[in-house]
Amino acid sequence: MPKKIPLLTVNHLQKTFREGKKERRAVDDISFSIEEGECLGLIGESGCGKSTTVNMIARLLKEDAGEIYFNGKKMTQGHRLRPVGRELQMVFQNPKDSFNPRYTLLEGVMEGARHYRIYEKKELKAAAKKMIGYVGLKESLLDMPVRSLSGGECQRAAIARALLCSPKLMICDEATSALDVSVQAQIIHLMRRLKKEKQMTFLFISHDLALSATICDKIAVMKKGKIVECGSAEEVLHHPRDPYTQLLLKSVLYAEVNSITDRSVL
Repeated sequence: MPKKIPLLTVNHLQKTFREGKKERRAVDDISFSIEEGECLGLIGESGCGKSTTVNMIARLLKEDAGEIYFNGKKMTQGHRLRPVGRELQMVFQNPKDSFNPRYTLLEGVMEGARHYRIYEKKELKAAAKKMIGYVGLKESLLDMPVRSLSGGECQRAAIARALLCSPKLMICDEATSALDVSVQAQIIHLMRRLKKEKQMTFLFISHDLALSATICDKIAVMKKGKIVECGSAEEVLHHPRDPYTQLLLKSVLYAEVNSITDRSVL
């Protein structure tokens, strides 16, 4: 039987920024892979290189060296950046900033699918309404301006917009960090439901190691541009090898860590 190819593979990726006469290596020779239906957490403090990595994967930023393969195709060949398109969708920390402020909820959710012409015009609205209901938003919100929604509602709308494009990979870039604890739990629960029911594949970017363990199958810990530890969520959380990972865990109450790693909690 042929070996299964990961949905996303990152090999020896590097990126350096030049600031005047100084150079800063934002991403320093990192490698990881994500299988279909899996959630990988890329975890680290602000400035560690997570967002730079994501921007290279999404083809918003060109790498200096390394290779990225998505869905069996090399993305890093040639000199031009070519957007991945509908197969890779992103959900951001502040979703309101990614919606046209003049749009209603329904218009905002339809935006991506309309751009990629996934549905016939008469089918798009019905599909969008169905997806809005699937993520737990009420029908009464359909004609409300996106800017009037709460943070949790807007994040659900961003997930619905991404799902309507039928992506193979969803990147959640600090998608829960701006939400309060109870709403974080609701979004994580929705993501776990997507993994189970739609076999959705996630790259989950966060600074919160403990929260990530509630959704991620694997965790890669990043520090100063390097991945210092990578393994299953259980291994990294309960048997951390790198001193930096151990330091991150010490910032979390052990009682909280032990409770949230029980995936039945959320």
